[in-house]
Amino acid sequence: MIHGIVQIGTAASTISGGIIENGKRERYVQWEESRFVPKMEKRADLRTDTIPAMNKLAPFLWFNDNAEEAAKFYLSVFPHARKLDEVRAKGAGPWPVGKIATITIELEGQEMVFLNGGPAYQLNPAFSFFVRCDSQEEIDSYWDKLIEGGKPMACGWLTDRFGLCWQIVPRNIGALISRPKAMNAMMGMIKMDLAALEAAARED
Repeated sequence: MIHGIVQIGTAASTISGGIIENGKRERYVQWEESRFVPKMEKRADLRTDTIPAMNKLAPFLWFNDNAEEAAKFYLSVFPHARKLDEVRAKGAGPWPVGKIATITIELEGQEMVFLNGGPAYQLNPAFSFFVRCDSQEEIDSYWDKLIEGGKPMACGWLTDRFGLCWQIVPRNIGALISRPKAMNAMMGMIKMDLAALEAAARED
């Protein structure tokens, strides 16, 4: 004998022997592994066990209409990167049918969501990603890839061709610039020079 209570609309119904007794036979549930599983209501694409594991907290970035292009570019830059999810328009909202509304990617373990939001807002240096590097070679590699079509700023900062800002820095940048001479050296740099920073730090 199967017993339980299930909420259908606003009415609670008693189940006995798998039959709903209030006459709503078009909807029913079954007891499966000690839990209720709604029939004909639980769409496969909405089930939590089909959605990739995602961070609880992630930056949500507004692009004009090139979020998908930006995502593909960043996926090509970082060695540990993957696409997690996308939402394409299906006739609702401001996007043409088939256009990416949002796309979710993961770079080096950091999830981020990109929106095709139109021209109302632009990315700016108030937000940047901080990339910690273990060598000058790694600094050079990320800098050269991300600055293609973009522009340099200062102190290891650059703006890429999509308007997103990055800081390409040594992993121990905090310890280095805690030394006044290294801080002064960094202030005169465009791309980070790890050897020069370390030499300046040793002078203090």
